[in-house]
Amino acid sequence: MNLKELDSLDLHPKTLDDIEIDLTRLIVRDEFNKPTIRSRDYRLAAIERLVKIKRAFSSEHNILVEMANLFIAITCPYCAKRMEYKNAGGSSSLMCIHYACECGAESSLTLDNYALGFTPPKTKAKP
Repeated sequence: MNLKELDSLDLHPKTLDDIEIDLTRLIVRDEFNKPTIRSRDYRLAAIERLVKIKRAFSSEHNILVEMANLFIAITCPYCAKRMEYKNAGGSSSLMCIHYACECGAESSLTLDNYALGFTPPKTKAKP
């Protein structure tokens, strides 16, 4: 079974020969290992692909920072402006993402690998 066939299965969680497959991790690795040279980062390509196939997915250590930057907006409590990503650091189990505001305030957000998850809307059955 190839990745495209696995993507098309509507299994939750994905299994292959009774082994649970982490679809997010599989797609991130597939994007990383693609032989073509692209101007786009593999992490963003993986997130785009996960959204496109309309399956539930969650963050993992390779895409956690990118997902946070795309989907979480931090508002400065001092001036009410949106804080901007500054840097991030951590390990494969915890990541600390730092934000800064133009007023000089700073913030940090510490998340574990699977802290962000999304489930697509349920599609209505056609009569």
